[in-house]
Amino acid sequence: GGGGNRLFKYSLAFTLAEVLITLGIIGVVAALTIPTLITAYQKKVTAERLKEVYAQMIQATKLYESETGEDVALYDTQLSPKDFLNQYFVPYMKVIQTCESVEQCYQNEVPVAIDRKTPLIVRYMLVLANGTYVGVLSSAGGITFYIDINGAGKPNRSGRDIFNFFLFNAGTIGKHPGCEGVLNNMVVNVKSGLYPGSFGSCYYPLALYKREQLLNLNSGVHRICNKNTGPDLFAGDACAAVIMKDGWKISKDYPWN
Repeated sequence: GGGGNRLFKYSLAFTLAEVLITLGIIGVVAALTIPTLITAYQKKVTAERLKEVYAQMIQATKLYESETGEDVALYDTQLSPKDFLNQYFVPYMKVIQTCESVEQCYQNEVPVAIDRKTPLIVRYMLVLANGTYVGVLSSAGGITFYIDINGAGKPNRSGRDIFNFFLFNAGTIGKHPGCEGVLNNMVVNVKSGLYPGSFGSCYYPLALYKREQLLNLNSGVHRICNKNTGPDLFAGDACAAVIMKDGWKISKDYPWN
């Protein structure tokens, strides 16, 4: 035959069925992986923001001590929440707003914060430059700080975006009814300071308990970190302590939901 070269053209294309199947597989994979990635990101941001505000508050106590010579053991915990914050923290933190009530900061929507069931009652709050809300709850053994790392942003729930810090005065141990001698073995070398988490029996900082105690409903610890709640357990109070113990990360067994 003739000496010309033949040019073969191949048309490569997917059928409609193949395209739909491929899109379906992509959709299934996305549905399985995207929620996991979003949750992982939310956990990372939560732990980082919590660590950041804790560092800011520690820095405030150091600046106050540098200026006055008084450490946290000398803080007047009998002051009103407003006077306490204005004296010890407002001058040393980037505060952009103050609220005379929870309703003012949250625009009349009161968060469920204490045990994931009970509405929060805080009389005075600070709004920091990074959007964090800081309030205080006074107690006989020290000051419990209420921390909302994303302000009015959702979900406004204890252990998710709402956490506690506890300003502990070691000199108060043994001075409360029923606590005389109870904690003699526990308070050795325990220093006054600001601790992640709230407090347990006799105002002992939850950050000084073992991690397993803070997550276990049956550990006997007063106030824990658990999505369930029961008498005197206050489900989210210890969560900041758990995150700190895990290296400022939220671990797989953390009660996130």
